[in-house]
Amino acid sequence: MYEPVRLFWEVWLFLFYLFVASSYWLVRSISLTWMLWRTRTMAHPSSDGSDDSLSGAEFLKELALCSLKISAMKRAVVLTLILSALVPIGGAIRILRGVSTEKSTGPAALAGASVEVFIPFAIGISVCAALYAVYSIFEGILARRKARMGS
Repeated sequence: MYEPVRLFWEVWLFLFYLFVASSYWLVRSISLTWMLWRTRTMAHPSSDGSDDSLSGAEFLKELALCSLKISAMKRAVVLTLILSALVPIGGAIRILRGVSTEKSTGPAALAGASVEVFIPFAIGISVCAALYAVYSIFEGILARRKARMGS
């Protein structure tokens, strides 16, 4: 008989965190993309000396702000990774506590319980991987902008 996977409140809270964090990172990424798009014209200063969009000081300020936002994204990815590891640890503690109090535990019960632990872990790691990929892309774009400005 199929028994649906039941998730505990900690897991629901973690999934809610992942949803809110992903939504926030989407908005932050759009904002960062817009800032980097505005600075692309300043990466190649015009030869006649006319500035169409930003002055040199404003450009450096925009790049510094982009750098801060990108480093904040990296810290958020690390936080999500830590939370992704803590959720299955809490689930494993719950499973081991249940196994220690049962007189006999079958392999099917252990397999079903381990699924409850690894579902949020897999979702969390997937979100971390996606967010780290976005972080890496933005970091590469910012590094290229800084290199162009230096040359």
